[in-house]
Amino acid sequence: MAGQRMTEGDLRAAMRDPRYWQPGHPEREAWNNWVSEGYSALVREEQGGGSGAVTVRPYTRTSDGRREQVGGHSRSRPESGGEEAISEALNQRSLDEARQIAARAEEAARRAEQGNVFVAVIGGFGDSKWGHAPGLLRDQRDEIGSRRAAAFQHFEMDRINDAIVAQPAGTRIILIGHSWGADTAAQIVASLGQRGRTIDTLVTVDPVGRGVSDDFLQRVSAGAGRWINVQAVGGGTLDPSNLIARVGGPYGDRPAAFATEHLRSPYSHAEFQRMLLHPGSSNRPLLVDILGP
Repeated sequence: MAGQRMTEGDLRAAMRDPRYWQPGHPEREAWNNWVSEGYSALVREEQGGGSGAVTVRPYTRTSDGRREQVGGHSRSRPESGGEEAISEALNQRSLDEARQIAARAEEAARRAEQGNVFVAVIGGFGDSKWGHAPGLLRDQRDEIGSRRAAAFQHFEMDRINDAIVAQPAGTRIILIGHSWGADTAAQIVASLGQRGRTIDTLVTVDPVGRGVSDDFLQRVSAGAGRWINVQAVGGGTLDPSNLIARVGGPYGDRPAAFATEHLRSPYSHAEFQRMLLHPGSSNRPLLVDILGP
């Protein structure tokens, strides 16, 4: 790209290229720099490059509501500094349209990427009463966006497995579990991994369950491309939800040696959404980091 001369047509085409608008594209930064440099060079060229002459390429303009074709021509550079020549040569209307097209394409790409994600939120013991899992999908619908998402109870292991298997090939699977629901999510991931199907992201929020061994935690780790474990360390020993978690058998800090990330969150066991909205290792809200673009 370096050193390549850019015409007006090149500029419009470059702004439609995925490298210009697609989030996360490995060449996006370099491509945007090239477009900016080409734009600047084109402006300098249309000003005559200091030579006192302006070359205007053919373009289409709108006059009195009618579109008309203007042929290419050369003329002396205006004393005003070239504003008229720049306006005609760059055809700002066309550039604005190209930017709008690029913006729409970027939004479409973002929605398509979101649509290729399935988020399963699994509630803990008593969630049929407290509604932490469906509450997350309701309260954070702006963050969830157009992604496919569903809430489950911790005892619905078969239903969760069926929902995962039913997703189209290439779907990014995200499991978010709380308390006993986190233990259910971990068991599902460990089982799927042994059958050769790993999921993309597992998030266990203050998991609670019995019979947790190092072998089990190793299988959980192997079944997820990324495993984020959140340990609730706030609320104190007399907090009712912390007492209930202790009775159920908290994982505590044991996943720290197996998870991709282990976060100690300053909330009590019951504060599910607060733990997901607290900044994670990226200094962004954990839920935003999990969902991605």
